[in-house]
Amino acid sequence: MGYIGPAPTSGFISNAKERYTGITTAYVDLNHSISSLADVIVWVNYVKQDATNLTLTSSTRITLGGTLVSADIVEVAYLGKAVSTQAPATGQVTNDMLAGSIADAKISAMATSKLTGTVSQSQVVDQAINEAKMQISNAGTNGQYLSKQSGNTGGLTWASISGGLSNADYWCKGADQSINAQTGTVITGSWAQQQGRGGGGNELGSGLSESSGVFTFPSTGIWYVTGWFRCVKNGDTRYINLSLEVTTDGSAYNSLGFGSGKLKNHGDDAVTQLDASALIDCTDTTSIKFRFLITADESISIGGDSSYTQSGVIAIKLGDT
Repeated sequence: MGYIGPAPTSGFISNAKERYTGITTAYVDLNHSISSLADVIVWVNYVKQDATNLTLTSSTRITLGGTLVSADIVEVAYLGKAVSTQAPATGQVTNDMLAGSIADAKISAMATSKLTGTVSQSQVVDQAINEAKMQISNAGTNGQYLSKQSGNTGGLTWASISGGLSNADYWCKGADQSINAQTGTVITGSWAQQQGRGGGGNELGSGLSESSGVFTFPSTGIWYVTGWFRCVKNGDTRYINLSLEVTTDGSAYNSLGFGSGKLKNHGDDAVTQLDASALIDCTDTTSIKFRFLITADESISIGGDSSYTQSGVIAIKLGDT
């Protein structure tokens, strides 16, 4: 059959219709209420009834023009009243036909295989993703941070911050030491950890040990070492050289840090201070050690005092090797 314009399409609803038999009254009672006779079409024995022969006695009762017998058939069709829906065929509902939003209950059981694409940051509301949804492999405690751990569930693990220093030591030279001219001399004798006057020697972790001016680390790691020495002479000396020497085999020493200066007499003792520093990678506490060696053009004296540190050493462990 041809049509002018687009062909009509079947909808997804069906209109209300009622059929009555076995009635012996002059009226029919409806299953749906109406406001006027214009809301229905009535047939009696397949003959359409004129509305002028009908009376709307109530919103659910229509009085007919005569009394029915049990063999009569009455049909009532409602105009514009949908009583049921028809399931559309697959592929007939388009995006444009969906008005409003889809209730959460309709998508709560959706398979993950149906979810594709990406979710933009603007689509995620504040505090919408909690810790459980992130699949963190362990239960954290206050003060921990989230660490990437590729072998763990979800690739994330709560971990403790391994911050702060584990070892620090402070040493003081407690007495003077004479240095002969042009002779490399290890600074030794009267070394002790400085704990007086608020000194922090041997207060944090295990301290260094010292023998004949050679210092041994208590543990492996990256150590910052610095030493300073008060040099005194009643006269001149053209140079004073200070070496922070390190051995990696427990025997041979090489300079790693270096400092230098000179003294000029002005009628009384001339004084200067030398210092040398280095970062030492201690991978073996047996073979890796350090000492300070000083050489002067003329004889000098290294100042020392057990009360306060005229000449001293500080060693701080910064981290693991």
